[in-house]
Amino acid sequence: MATATKSRKGNGNNSKNNDQAETQTTETKAPARNSIHSLVQKSGGIAKINLGQLRDELGFQRIGRKVLSKMSDHMTDSGLGFFPGWALDEESNPEPRQWQEVWVYERDGSARSAILDAVAYPDVHDLAAAFAMFTDEAPDYSSLDDSQRLALVRAVVCQ
Repeated sequence: MATATKSRKGNGNNSKNNDQAETQTTETKAPARNSIHSLVQKSGGIAKINLGQLRDELGFQRIGRKVLSKMSDHMTDSGLGFFPGWALDEESNPEPRQWQEVWVYERDGSARSAILDAVAYPDVHDLAAAFAMFTDEAPDYSSLDDSQRLALVRAVVCQ
């Protein structure tokens, strides 16, 4: 945990401590790595969190463009995924607001995590392989329209 040190002059009385600087040490809030995990776990592995809550949980004073990347890094480092990705991307969200929301989920290797990762990060994860976890045969997802794919995702996420 980080500490900050403040110095101040004496109170003006002619005491022997008058010329000595008083030192006061206070603790600054470090990012609460487990608090977001706890919130997500209490919500069944996925939770909707607004940027104001996320800012407070991580100990930031303000939400700015540079803070978004720190929030995103925290999620990744903590084994959490989130969507929509634009909300924590400083280029896609140049004026972040505390009421903007993200869904945060545990990246724990579960079927739900595999589906959410595949949908949220399609460049890195294989959606067909993620859906194959739910069936004995390898289905052809290319024939499904967007609403059918979304229905499958909802069925997995809401289980």
